[in-house]
Amino acid sequence: MKYEVKPNTTRTAIGLISVLSFLFGMYFCDLAMRHGSPSWLAEAMVWCLAVFFVSLLLWGFMTIKDDNI
Repeated sequence: MKYEVKPNTTRTAIGLISVLSFLFGMYFCDLAMRHGSPSWLAEAMVWCLAVFFVSLLLWGFMTIKDDNI
């Protein structure tokens, strides 16, 4: 019996969204901590953090239910 691993594009996309939102959140956090930064940066940082945690949670659920791991 030959075992084949097929790529899961949904899991890959959600993992990529999680990583990108984390990186954007770190960048916005760095900008928000500077003196004289605009107020929208703090809000953008919070949204990136929320997207990161939700996408990380979804990615974790998909990884747990996957039989290939």
